[in-house]
Amino acid sequence: MVASIPAKTTSTVSADEADSLRAQIFQRLHPRTYLERFLTENVRPDGQKFGEWRDVHVNVGERGMQSKPPNWHR
Repeated sequence: MVASIPAKTTSTVSADEADSLRAQIFQRLHPRTYLERFLTENVRPDGQKFGEWRDVHVNVGERGMQSKPPNWHR
């Protein structure tokens, strides 16, 4: 059985959302070109300049399942 698809769907997408979607699609299809464009402008994809520092947060003492050996349940 084939699911029916409506002939016409209506959705409203803002210009900002459309631009964001286009950027995500371009990044997925052409990752190298996407990053090279930022490099030529000396900007990171998150908008920071290359020389800017970011705050660093480190959680000490936290452990999760990833720290247990693979056969821990035996």
